[in-house]
Amino acid sequence: MSNSLTIKEFIELSDDEKRKRYIELSDYDKFLWRTQYDIPIGKTTGKKVEYTPEEKAKNRERMEEVLRYFGELKEGEHIPEENWLD
Repeated sequence: MSNSLTIKEFIELSDDEKRKRYIELSDYDKFLWRTQYDIPIGKTTGKKVEYTPEEKAKNRERMEEVLRYFGELKEGEHIPEENWLD
C-alpha cells in the first residue's frame, strides 16, 4: 500500500476512519500526527495538595538548590516573591 494520504486529508477524517487509514500516512506525517496533532485530553485527578508553611519553605529551598546547580540562580540570590508559586 502506498503512502497516499496527506496529513491535511487525514485530519479531516472521522476518528474511526483515522484508525483504519493511519497506515496510509508517510512516516513523517505519522510523526507529525503523534507529536503535534493527536494531543490527548487531560484532566486533573485527585485533590489539590495543601502544604504547610514549613513544607513550602523546604520546597523553595530545594528549587533554589536546583536553579543554582544549573546556573540559573547565583549563590546568595533567591527566587523573587512575585515569581514564586504558592
